[in-house]
Amino acid sequence: MLLILKKEIMTKKEHIIQRYNSIVYRYKNQKVKDNKINCYICNKCDHITKTIEIDIGSIPFMFNCEKCDGMGTTTFSKDIAPTQKSTIEWYRPSLKEVLTYKDYKQERILDGGLEHRKINLENQDFFFNY
Repeated sequence: MLLILKKEIMTKKEHIIQRYNSIVYRYKNQKVKDNKINCYICNKCDHITKTIEIDIGSIPFMFNCEKCDGMGTTTFSKDIAPTQKSTIEWYRPSLKEVLTYKDYKQERILDGGLEHRKINLENQDFFFNY
């Protein structure tokens, strides 16, 4: 007698949802350290781009300079510009956002990476204390 096991085939979307939920579950009870600051120093103009993490996850070693077309290198969470305000925040995008991303960007988020966005500097002092 031959027994055939039925394999469950998961669609790409279902797989993405499963991986996203796994990341959210992994970090659900963890809080970001207060003022998790990172600075990137541009290799072209020496500008410092200051960032803050509002969610737990990984951020890149290098980041595009916000002032020129150079590339900034991380200071490994050292705040080398304590009087400068953060201009970029790292956050975990929603599942809806992740489903719209292309392969590389999607994989980075599903591997625990964070996405970035500019901080509204007009409201920064009101909403954030960093």
